[in-house]
Amino acid sequence: MAPGFGLAVLSLVIALVATPLCRRLAVRYGVLARRNHRSVHNGQVPKLGGGAIFLAVLLPLLSMALWGPAWQPELTGLLLGATILFVVGTVDDVRGLGCNCKLALQTAGGLVVLLFGFRIDAVTLPGIGTFSLGWASVPLTLLWVVGITNAINLIDGLDALAVGVVFSAIALAGVLAFANGHAMVAVVAAVLLGALVGFLPYNLHPASIFMGDSGSLFLGFMVAWLTIAGARTGQGEVMLMVPVLSLALPITDTLMAIVRRVRRGIHPFVADREHIHHRLLDAGLSHATSSLLMSLVSFLLTLAALLILHLSLAPVGTIAVSCLVP
Repeated sequence: MAPGFGLAVLSLVIALVATPLCRRLAVRYGVLARRNHRSVHNGQVPKLGGGAIFLAVLLPLLSMALWGPAWQPELTGLLLGATILFVVGTVDDVRGLGCNCKLALQTAGGLVVLLFGFRIDAVTLPGIGTFSLGWASVPLTLLWVVGITNAINLIDGLDALAVGVVFSAIALAGVLAFANGHAMVAVVAAVLLGALVGFLPYNLHPASIFMGDSGSLFLGFMVAWLTIAGARTGQGEVMLMVPVLSLALPITDTLMAIVRRVRRGIHPFVADREHIHHRLLDAGLSHATSSLLMSLVSFLLTLAALLILHLSLAPVGTIAVSCLVP
């Protein structure tokens, strides 16, 4: 894990240095989050923070590619797909893109990782058994990638919220990948965590920069890949309960939004001001408290996933617990 730790530190340093540069770039070119009927921030906040997160992940992983034998085709697909999502998000931040256009391009990013071998071929359910997905593998994998990408994008509505909601899920994915012998997946998780830690000081309330769609779409895509890749056993089966439970909060928020909007006869990805974090603010909680509370709920859900895993798959669960708890 020494190379992973070194690359995570490198990622952290890059994010710390690159975030102020992205902020200056956003201010210079007027890429700012302006107040509207959904806003919960004051003033105009730069929103190109995703550029710093992207660079802090891309550069260390490209350096890892130089190791040659350790590199895997799936990782090439991950970087290509994630780059597509970053570009889509950046264009949306700068000029704006329609919902259907973004959905089509997100699907294209998902198809890229599928073409490079990433898919959910079989799932393991604790206490039930293992099921092969057969022909359904491709559409279900694509649904997961696009769905989680959008879920993280939709929940990115408060300072530091997107980072807080996914942090524990990424950490668990990395630990499980290490326990299951997927060293490269664990390194990717460590690098992404490093990037988020480096970005977080600038994104805490009151945030001096937002990650924007460039960051939330990129982050969502990376999380969708990591949570599945990390939950794969040595035989390639996905312990589906782990990613679903650790990401239950953004998944629930997204499903509620889709149902709410479809009932009103509008596009499921047309933004509104009725997400969980909006409801917490309307209930009287402060900005920082709402973000912290939702991050804590995600952490507890991730712990629940780990506990269930520990009880159902003792060897892997024990290794994961020993890694996370000194």
